[in-house]
Amino acid sequence: MAYLGNEPRTANFIVDNFNGDGSEDDFTLSVAPASKTSLLVFVGGARQNVAAYTLNGTTLTFNAGFIPATGTKNIEVVHIAQGSLSSLVTVSDGSITTSKLATGAVTDEKITANTVSRNKIANTGVVAKTYGSASKIPAITVDASGQITLASNVTVDIPEAGINGLFFTG
Repeated sequence: MAYLGNEPRTANFIVDNFNGDGSEDDFTLSVAPASKTSLLVFVGGARQNVAAYTLNGTTLTFNAGFIPATGTKNIEVVHIAQGSLSSLVTVSDGSITTSKLATGAVTDEKITANTVSRNKIANTGVVAKTYGSASKIPAITVDASGQITLASNVTVDIPEAGINGLFFTG
């Protein structure tokens, strides 16, 4: 069947039924709705205006003048919103594991400066040691991100006889 816009979705609404006794004004719902506008409340088959009741968590309280009369299952509460508080999930800090992260979900702007450990930086093959000596100078290659990618010693061969003051000869 063709639709304009999204295909209609159906759901089984949660329905709570209660017996009125003419004096009880508090009724405990099976699920905490997001707000009182997430409910349709009926008493004796007549829909109640949201001004007729208040909501605190799972407790539905009828205001004075709206307390339901005596009857068997004469109070019906239909939960019409899918986003009830009971389906809201708050994830505790530090509880999401690596396997739950989408590839590419963590970007540079989400990483605090100086928090990546050495073992997380790609190995470039440069060996940890001192480069350069009395007869060798270090040759170092640095990539665009500032990471040393190559380091080696280059022998400097200057004959002693070729040095005259500050000028090279020979």
